[in-house]
Amino acid sequence: MNAVGKKIGLEIQWVDMGFDGLIPALQSKKIDAAIAGMSITEERKKSVLFSNPYMKESTLHAVISHKETTLKNKEELKDKPVGVYMGTTQEGYAKDLGADVKLYNSYAGALLDVKGKKIDAVIIEKSAGDGYLENMKDLKLLDTIEDKTPGMAIALKKDQVELKEKIDIALEELKADGTYDQIYIKFFPQGN
Repeated sequence: MNAVGKKIGLEIQWVDMGFDGLIPALQSKKIDAAIAGMSITEERKKSVLFSNPYMKESTLHAVISHKETTLKNKEELKDKPVGVYMGTTQEGYAKDLGADVKLYNSYAGALLDVKGKKIDAVIIEKSAGDGYLENMKDLKLLDTIEDKTPGMAIALKKDQVELKEKIDIALEELKADGTYDQIYIKFFPQGN
């Protein structure tokens, strides 16, 4: 986002907030844009305007459980308590699996509940999940879910068509001049 801001001549001011608060913050004009790994979904398109995707690669979501679980795969999560960060696409995946969805304000809290065997699993974006798995040794990757949405994009207020156009041009320029690849490698050195 800093590189996009530089391209279009805007100074970026960062605001840290929960994922579930991003769309309401856009709608109430508390923020001008949201870049938070937000997948483009038909439901979200009703509330916000999306830039062209900045990440089109298919994203994997990790299903993380306790190492001692008897579960073999994600299909066995039907009617089982599964933690997700509220407002994320993972909530939809858990519902699709028929899980008893438990909403959290952070992945850390959900993963601690898996560790404490209060819930059976957490669904989290895989690269973030991999970081937790490195540090929480009593957890394991149970399965993965492939995200088939059109990609991740910057969300804007519905009436910000001109800003969307500027962001789309900036994203294309950043890809063309190699800046995008440098940023991607910095944050995703292992690939997606």
